[in-house]
Amino acid sequence: MCPSEGAGATVPAVQVIGRGDPTFDFRPTRGTWRRLEGPGDVLDLMDTGAEGIVAVIRDAGATFLSPIFDELAGVVCTGGTIRSHIGIVSREFQVPGVAAAVIDDGRVGRQRREPPDRRVNSGPRARVNGLIAEVNAVSKVLMRERTSYASQLIPVQQYVTVSCIEAFLRYPEAIEVITAAMSPEELGARIRRPGCQADSVFLWGIANFFLIGRNIMGMVDPALDTVE
Repeated sequence: MCPSEGAGATVPAVQVIGRGDPTFDFRPTRGTWRRLEGPGDVLDLMDTGAEGIVAVIRDAGATFLSPIFDELAGVVCTGGTIRSHIGIVSREFQVPGVAAAVIDDGRVGRQRREPPDRRVNSGPRARVNGLIAEVNAVSKVLMRERTSYASQLIPVQQYVTVSCIEAFLRYPEAIEVITAAMSPEELGARIRRPGCQADSVFLWGIANFFLIGRNIMGMVDPALDTVE
């Protein structure tokens, strides 16, 4: 397990079985390659010890590694980026790590971003459909890079689902109240000022949470999804 070329380390000839982005400039390391799929695999290593193990995972938000992270010889993630949770923890513990790894069988960890489909007609409905298509493309890339979170304490997918349903049901009324107090144009001008907390992440969430909730509730009761 070596950092990328040009990182300053000299190593003997090795067989390259995969490539990825190093989480920091670490020295070459050795270990036993082991794929970990979830908390059960970690519990097994807690009994036998994780020293000398190079963990191979798919989830860049792999909190299930927390109990053994400081014992690992290295970690290889086939998803995420060096800015993902796995990269941050790798640097914090100084455990050599590789993100967005492409392993020998050709499985790609980081997918190519697909451009939004802009082949739409004119008019308000087409404009809305075009914006939704662009949000979908961005969301697809973010989910591929950041992957989905995992937690032993909180059912993450369930509470995110409930949050999106709540956004779908409550956002229309909330936006009416906000718009009555301040116009979207004035809000847009204010959030461009330095120091404002309403950044692009919040703006992305407003659209995306509502749309996910719309998809969920549309399966429950299609009548809820009206033009109004």
